[in-house]
Amino acid sequence: MTSLEHLLLHTYDEPGTFTAQATLTDNDNNTSSESDCSQQIIVTGPSISPTPSPTPIPPTGPSATVVAAGVLGIALTVLGAFLFLVL
Repeated sequence: MTSLEHLLLHTYDEPGTFTAQATLTDNDNNTSSESDCSQQIIVTGPSISPTPSPTPIPPTGPSATVVAAGVLGIALTVLGAFLFLVL
């Protein structure tokens, strides 16, 4: 396993100063000391996860052009039927 194959993640719930330590072992079973691999972490406030922005929902239903064409088609059909019956 290489350092790129392993990722550690920790979330601190409270502010404070913390020390993260690790002991590493290589392929020949040689180990590091915790002091060789340590890092001081200062947390100043609570962890806040980002909130994703909601994706707007596109409008549904027919567009105004389709509705207008439908109304025009109905009007012409009624007019044609009227003219057919009258003439």
